[in-house]
Amino acid sequence: MKPTIFFSAILGLALLGQGCPSPEPTPAPVQPTPAPISDSSPTTSMPSLSFPGARPAAEVEKKVRIKTNQGDIVIQVDPAAGPLAASNFVYLVEQGFYNGTIFHRVIPDFMIQGGDPTGTGRGGPGYMFDNDPVGELPTKSITIQGTTLEAPVYEKGVVAMANAGPDTNGSQFFIMVGDYPLPPNYSIFGHVIEGQEVADKISLVERLAPGQLDRPVSEVKMERVTIEE
Repeated sequence: MKPTIFFSAILGLALLGQGCPSPEPTPAPVQPTPAPISDSSPTTSMPSLSFPGARPAAEVEKKVRIKTNQGDIVIQVDPAAGPLAASNFVYLVEQGFYNGTIFHRVIPDFMIQGGDPTGTGRGGPGYMFDNDPVGELPTKSITIQGTTLEAPVYEKGVVAMANAGPDTNGSQFFIMVGDYPLPPNYSIFGHVIEGQEVADKISLVERLAPGQLDRPVSEVKMERVTIEE
């Protein structure tokens, strides 16, 4: 299979977020379904929330601890990488938005996705915001499904927004558990600095079939998501 053809096939795994027309039967890389996973009218449990815009870097460059029922993951938020996404993530953490939500889609060697208040892959905070430009991605030699290619990758440990297309970001995000080739369509806003092994473990939990969006059989819950003091 030619790399270009293979790469376009990979895009079918792309991450989905709120606003997805309909989930595809294959696992989606980033949104937590092979394709954006939210419907045309995103749902939310907190209708009073509003997008905060790009806040000063000093207010956003925080460490965020995600306490899950599988262990803790600590993320360094990086406003230089994605000022809008970073501001949004910290804002939602401050509101307690992610407490009790789940990782609703997990794919070994790819990513784990969560941040939907409905737990379906179709929900969000009640608003959408624009993509941040993604800087140059590192090019690596990777082998997927028996095919080896040189391609720009989202590296293991990267944290980025899931979406259903350009400028449809909301609350869903994913954590990479492997180097994986994706187009630069997903706003990067941080990276794991502690607990990558927990994210890796979550990606390996028993899950439903790919046609069921790679949902864990047993809930992987974000019990509490907080700013580190």
